[in-house]
Amino acid sequence: MNVTDALQLLELSTPISKTGLKKAYRDALLVWHPDRFTGNNDLRNKAEARTYQINEAYALLSRIPESDHPYRPQAKQSPQKPVREPNFPTAPSPQKQPQAPAPSSSPRKPAPAANHPQQQPKAKNKQTTAIANRIYTIAACVVVCGSALFLYWFFNQQLPRKTPNQSNKADEPSQKFESLRMKADGGDLDAQEELGLAYERGAGVMKNKTQAIFWYRKAAEKGHSLAQLDLGLAYCNGFGVLENPIEATNWFRLAANQNLAEAQFNLGACYSSGYGVPTDSKEALKLIRLAAENGLPQAQTQLGSQYQQGKEIQQDFKQAVSWYRLAAAQGEAQAQFNLGFCWFFGDCRVIRGRV
Repeated sequence: MNVTDALQLLELSTPISKTGLKKAYRDALLVWHPDRFTGNNDLRNKAEARTYQINEAYALLSRIPESDHPYRPQAKQSPQKPVREPNFPTAPSPQKQPQAPAPSSSPRKPAPAANHPQQQPKAKNKQTTAIANRIYTIAACVVVCGSALFLYWFFNQQLPRKTPNQSNKADEPSQKFESLRMKADGGDLDAQEELGLAYERGAGVMKNKTQAIFWYRKAAEKGHSLAQLDLGLAYCNGFGVLENPIEATNWFRLAANQNLAEAQFNLGACYSSGYGVPTDSKEALKLIRLAAENGLPQAQTQLGSQYQQGKEIQQDFKQAVSWYRLAAAQGEAQAQFNLGFCWFFGDCRVIRGRV
């Protein structure tokens, strides 16, 4: 991004000042803040991309001093008129009389011939230089080719050679996978869920969607909450099965009833968007609150945004900042951004660390 793109993005005209730049940056963020589009994922993604561009433009323009700004008009300098010097008449110089050559006692030397003997060494020097350059070029090519052949031979000797009977260790299941498979065959629900995850990610074994769904379903039907969440996500994303919103929400609900925060948050998102269930903002807010209270940073960020905007709940800036801080302490980037936004603009009424 160059200076012209940054000025157009912040809707600025030239020349600009630091105060005007900061005001334009704040107005642009207020217009394109992602939390204004929580009900529409497409608009929210577009707003996040535009917010990133606005931050980049502000950082670019803020690094340019006002005196060195490329678009600040310079003071026009009046052209200097050439000073005409007076032409004073000059006295005519006396003309020199031609003098006769003095008689020389030594005999006159004959004029040189057309082919001067001193020009022959220069031609010989040019030929010698051309021959030397050719010799240097040939020697350099020999050295480069010899070095390449030596390196090829050296690394060929260093690399181990595989025998025909040597098996590829990357294709063999690891010992950890084998022990996990034995536990899963023995009825261990945690091992069954981890085995399905290994088949999904290709950890110690080749990726296999069918086997992943098989082990997820086997553990989920016996009440394993993580396996129920994994199976719900598979139906939601069409992983190994056909996409089915109703099946996805059913498995999310079973896992949420066991107080699994991720399942509660996903089920709340389904109620918020009407995916597989009728739209119910109150039920969505209830599930998101449960997930936030169980320590899920994404749910804490979403709940803080609800308190900040005051759409589905009574506006409370103190609660908004409190939930943002809990999520930001766990490394949630969106919560850190929202909390920094509150500090920078005072939108959440944070003044010197107090709410």
